Amino acid sequence: FHVKPTPGMWTMLGFVGAVPAMLLGCVVPLPRAVSIASNLLVSTPTAQSVLDDLRAGGVELLAAVNYDPGEAPAALVESGTLDGILESTFTNEPIASGKFARAAAIEQWIHVCDTVPRLAGARRVGARTIWLNEQAAADENSKGMNGEAGESSGYLARGIIADLADGVCGRFADLPSALKQAQADYQASLESDRAGRTGGETADALDRLRSTGSYSLANLADDDGGDEAGAPGGAGDA
Repeated sequence: FHVKPTPGMWTMLGFVGAVPAMLLGCVVPLPRAVSIASNLLVSTPTAQSVLDDLRAGGVELLAAVNYDPGEAPAALVESGTLDGILESTFTNEPIASGKFARAAAIEQWIHVCDTVPRLAGARRVGARTIWLNEQAAADENSKGMNGEAGESSGYLARGIIADLADGVCGRFADLPSALKQAQADYQASLESDRAGRTGGETADALDRLRSTGSYSLANLADDDGGDEAGAPGGAGDA
């Protein structure tokens, strides 16, 4: 039994063969490293399931940042849900080295917090940021707020997002999708840079670093021979 291929059949086969590639192209990866303000973890009943979703989605490093004494979610570290706890400076910078520092170097670290000083502190140490703020998220989506402060509050929120936040999230449960959106926006900015005469070199260099096997955060070792997550409440080197 023999069937002679027709041009229409070849067209159909070509389309079918392209579908997996199209689907793969639509997948937006999560960042390799994510840190979250510890107060958000201890106050959120669904934290465990959200963190599990992030890990399943490809996040290699998960850590809490401890801003206030007594906030550290030690149970999440003991269970292995978190890799460690990072301490912070009095000016709200997360104290990160080792794998998180390397993630920052290749722009693959996103920090999640709920205050403007903490957003600014994370930015100063090289992290990209997600602002967990229900009102700001509503404003970002609708470009208008119905709160007591009215539209002036909306302008303030948009100014903070423009200057300090790479993304905004209204609910902790929505964090995975907010992180994916931040990654998609970041990738789009890289493509835009690549189209320019000078920015293309930077974008290409970052792509080369991320695609190098030795830069897989799970395989990196500290310069001093150790790169394990910190003990609960410790400074850590997650």
